[in-house]
Amino acid sequence: MLQLIHATIDDLRSGLDRGEFSCVDLVKAYKTRIEEVNDRFNAVIETNPEAETVAKGLDRELKASGPRGILHGIPFLLKDNIPTLDGTESTAGSYVLLGSKPRKEADIVERLRVAGAVILGKANLAEFSGFRSTNGSTGWSPRGGQVTGPYYENQKVSGSSSGSGVAVSLGLCAASIGTQTIFSIVNPSERNCVVGLKPTTGLLPSAGLIPVSHQQDVVGPIARCVRDVAHILTALADPPPPDYSRKYLSGYDGDTNLQFLQDVTIGVIHDPTEAVHPAKMAAFREAVRVLERHSARTTEPVRLGGLDEYAQLSQRDKDLVLNEDFRASMDDYLGSLAVHSTTDALGNIDSLHKLIEAIKQDPREDFPHRNVAAMEEAADRTHFDADAYSKMQAFRERLRGKDGLESALRGYLCDVFITPTNSWALSDFAAIGGNPQLVVPLGFYPADTEVVVCPKSGLVTAAPGLPFGLFMFGCQYGEGELLRVAHCLEKQTKVRLAGKPFLVPKTELPGVVASKDD
Repeated sequence: MLQLIHATIDDLRSGLDRGEFSCVDLVKAYKTRIEEVNDRFNAVIETNPEAETVAKGLDRELKASGPRGILHGIPFLLKDNIPTLDGTESTAGSYVLLGSKPRKEADIVERLRVAGAVILGKANLAEFSGFRSTNGSTGWSPRGGQVTGPYYENQKVSGSSSGSGVAVSLGLCAASIGTQTIFSIVNPSERNCVVGLKPTTGLLPSAGLIPVSHQQDVVGPIARCVRDVAHILTALADPPPPDYSRKYLSGYDGDTNLQFLQDVTIGVIHDPTEAVHPAKMAAFREAVRVLERHSARTTEPVRLGGLDEYAQLSQRDKDLVLNEDFRASMDDYLGSLAVHSTTDALGNIDSLHKLIEAIKQDPREDFPHRNVAAMEEAADRTHFDADAYSKMQAFRERLRGKDGLESALRGYLCDVFITPTNSWALSDFAAIGGNPQLVVPLGFYPADTEVVVCPKSGLVTAAPGLPFGLFMFGCQYGEGELLRVAHCLEKQTKVRLAGKPFLVPKTELPGVVASKDD
């Protein structure tokens, strides 16, 4: 029997096309599953009251003329910083933006609707994608509460697309769309034993988001298998430049063979600053052997000179550009709204300064227990150093060129770099360069793992049974190679099927279909 916790987009497409269930059945099943467990995990802020109506229209269209494509009738959750013009709010997890409306939906939403996808609702996140507080906890928002993971009680999920990762892992949606500025897709995907892809900057339309950085914000898919990610890219991506391939599904129609990766060269990144758990390192070394058995060439160690230089910068220098991006991007977004949220004291919330004051004045925002220091630092231009900013922009331009990830991949003659860890510096290094980043499940911490609780948040960061992943980085528009390598590992290791969430929803499609027939 098809289980929604493991169901792939291919499974759902097949069932819809054969009439085993309808788009409406899918929406009802996922909404019921959300109701069953969301009070334990806080993965979903709200469901879309219009989803059933949209699904009914898609059912009629499917019956009359067949599917538009692979995503016809497939329900997606969106991170709550992806604005829509439907029955849901778009507030980046806040109360202070309730009622605000953009002039148009985010570009990725328009692309999903054209493909026939159903917007099921909004996933929880770190409020304002983690760019509000310096003392907050990852995955917390005022409207959604604290997201926790399904593999251990009170599990820290890590990264602002936290609800998106948990929802996919538990089968609360077919797939989700998250956003990433530094590591906000890949890290929660690792912690939830799912596949997350931050694509090449510009491959998926990312305009119209509630922003952090107009230079680094990227939307990307989170799904239960590599092939699902490939389907989503194929349906939604803009055409790459003429010199690049768009064959994201190439070679995925059958099992992998021992020549599957014969034209792929993989570099293994060694980061001496990152400690790696012995179980994770053992699984990583076995993954390298699996790739080599399937004819991949490997080279190691790979050292990234530009990354070493970037990692040595002060945090102040690293923050200079993102802070200025956040101030300008948020002012632009708030100022352009068709309908503003308002307060009696402030009037329209149409700037970052007013947003900060609104948070301070709204008791639901949990201020001052959770501060607004990150926002205040970005908003305060009193000590803005234009010369230092220009130097950082010039340095970042080098990281997009001769000292960046793209240049390193070509210098080592590699298609893909892999690593068992994902440091902030490495992920930011890739983000600055616009390179794609993917994580695929690799294993689980063993039964004798010591439970570690973060003293700041009280969330569990290490424990028996928590999943871990393998991180990959590719050339710009090199998603095809990343997906091939990830697909090979997934087919050979079947890690996700071994996961044991401590609580799963019970509702399945046969019960929904049967209740409709009663």
